[in-house]
Amino acid sequence: MWGSIIIVAIVGAAIGIVWTRPKGRWWMIVGALIGAVIAGFIGYIQF
Repeated sequence: MWGSIIIVAIVGAAIGIVWTRPKGRWWMIVGALIGAVIAGFIGYIQF
């Protein structure tokens, strides 16, 4: 169960980084955190 959530959170963080990359380093960090939280929450609901 936790393995699936971690994988989904990593994917979400990667998407967040790619999405916010042109905006600068701090936006990349924020994007990664938001992506991981949203993806982790979705993963938690699904699994």
